[in-house]
Amino acid sequence: MRVWPVVFAISIVLAGAFASVSPLSTEPHAGTYVPMPFENGTEVVIFEANPPNGSFSIHRFSVYTVIDKGVEFTTVQNETVNLTSDGTNLTIRCERPYVDGNGCNIVGAGLDGIPGFPRELWAYPLVNYTLGMGGNASTVGCAEGPPYRLGPPLSACTTILGDGSSELVLSFGTSHTPDEFAKLSVEVTGGHFPGVITFRAEVDGPSRIVFRWDFDQDLIIDTAWRLSLTMSDTIDQYYGPGERPHYACVQVWNRVNPDEADQLAEVACVDLEGLNSPPEIKGIDAPGTVPEGSPFSISVDFVDPNPMDTHTAFVDFSYGPNHTVAVDEQNMGNHVAGNFSAIHTYGDNGNFSVIVGVMDSNGALTTKEIFVEVLNVSPDVELGVSGGEDLGLALRIAGEKWHDVTVRIFEDVAEIRSGTLMRGPGSPNEQTLWFEDLQMNGSRTYAAEVVYTPLDDEVNGQVWGATPAWLLFYSGGTEVAKLHHAFNVRHEGTWTWRVDDLSSQFPQVAEYTVFLNITDPGSDDLTIRLELSTGLVMEMVVYSGVGPDPYPSPEVKPTALNWVSKLTIEAPCVLRIEVLDDDGGLTELMHYF
Repeated sequence: MRVWPVVFAISIVLAGAFASVSPLSTEPHAGTYVPMPFENGTEVVIFEANPPNGSFSIHRFSVYTVIDKGVEFTTVQNETVNLTSDGTNLTIRCERPYVDGNGCNIVGAGLDGIPGFPRELWAYPLVNYTLGMGGNASTVGCAEGPPYRLGPPLSACTTILGDGSSELVLSFGTSHTPDEFAKLSVEVTGGHFPGVITFRAEVDGPSRIVFRWDFDQDLIIDTAWRLSLTMSDTIDQYYGPGERPHYACVQVWNRVNPDEADQLAEVACVDLEGLNSPPEIKGIDAPGTVPEGSPFSISVDFVDPNPMDTHTAFVDFSYGPNHTVAVDEQNMGNHVAGNFSAIHTYGDNGNFSVIVGVMDSNGALTTKEIFVEVLNVSPDVELGVSGGEDLGLALRIAGEKWHDVTVRIFEDVAEIRSGTLMRGPGSPNEQTLWFEDLQMNGSRTYAAEVVYTPLDDEVNGQVWGATPAWLLFYSGGTEVAKLHHAFNVRHEGTWTWRVDDLSSQFPQVAEYTVFLNITDPGSDDLTIRLELSTGLVMEMVVYSGVGPDPYPSPEVKPTALNWVSKLTIEAPCVLRIEVLDDDGGLTELMHYF
């Protein structure tokens, strides 16, 4: 369909003689005159003369607005012009603020937007003319003009409407010879089978034509004659399941002169081969966030109005391979309902576009985009420490038989070990209470408390005797220190023996092995740092590939590694461990010797 440009300026001044811009010949046409109702146009064009410089001002208004509520505007000469219409004719009423016999400067009108005509149809004939008070009677002749004038405004007159309340009622029309046809165009809307397809044909040409349609191009006309005064015809046609014609054709016949034989003017066909409604994505089920290294699942529902279609689908996760996925679909009688899903693991954090697409068997593709935020996950670190010498503590007592002592070992204020030893017959060396495999953390304090309770002991021999006691400290099976205390029955102040700094009795320098088990679910480079409070620093970078990791990582390659290091450490000492991934995820651990 030919689309003609429309000028929307409200007041455009055209210099020079107006006849030079006439779109049509000023000569009358042969043929039958056909009236054109005002409501068939889209815009009315009002021409206003500007006598001082011989130019014209052009005013354009919507036909719909004129019919619906009217239009009022003011001319250059301060005249008030009102436009109204009953849908058939146009009424122009002019009010002048003074009566001088010069008349209102409205000199012509055109109707634009008539199908088949590129520019205005000029007003003709004159339906009615009311001369306003004080008007010039000669303007009536100018308004009537010669018959069949389809050309420009009445350039022979400087004014048409008289003074005061002048009113002009105009009609519009045209005439063509029978063979004046222009190009036929056909448009199609709708778009799926089965269903209703709407065909529209339009002709740039004469005003009285007939249409008839052939919907399957079998050369048999499928409709009756369809007369149209609007240069176009619209018709619906239903296509059932499986019906997919290649073309639909329209014939346009000239009936400008009813007394003459019909004349075939034009035939046009529209190709329906590509006519197809694409699938519609109805819903997407997917999380908005997901941790790196964890599966991201997406599920898509779609429908297709064509029950004959089958479908393929894909999911594009922004990086990594596209996923061509299986489609689960069902024919619902008058449409297809389907679903497809996919799972993808992102190896790096970031905000990523996810595009899903479904294509029917006729090539119609529908896509939709969502976004997912992939969250960085810090490395996971497990620490193990071994080595140093095995630490042990023993309690030994001598003296009167059947006397007992109880020992308790504390880490800070918490009791971690305890036991009771009773003196029996025989050598004290054979009567020892052992605490083996002591684990001492350099960030804690350790104490031992030994309590003697003679009053509940069985009397044997010297009631007022003493019970000597020793705390023996061992490292690696060798005694390294010994502390002594004597419990005296007569002196209650001796009944409780407390040692507040056990760790000082053991050796302060030892060799340890530090084990780190490190995992990271992302494809991240890792920086590992060990730092002792004594000043020793160790650092290593571990790449997820053969070199520094780009962002985002192009692959899913989780990290899993073990770090083993032997350290000679003088207690007390603090070991600080940091593992940092290349996206800022940090894990920290502390160990005290």
